[in-house]
Amino acid sequence: MNGDEQLLCGRVYGCDHDDPNPGPVPARTYAALVGGPLDGLLLDITGFTSWCGVAVEV
Repeated sequence: MNGDEQLLCGRVYGCDHDDPNPGPVPARTYAALVGGPLDGLLLDITGFTSWCGVAVEV
């Protein structure tokens, strides 16, 4: 794993780049982003019931 992969591993999308703890927070729900430039990041979906009319299953 190179430096960029280590930086992104387990990082939540939208966290500041200098956040000392950019990882997931307990009691929140996350979806893993797959493919493209955001591959490997986690998206916080806590509280989402639908996305563009599609139900979000947790």
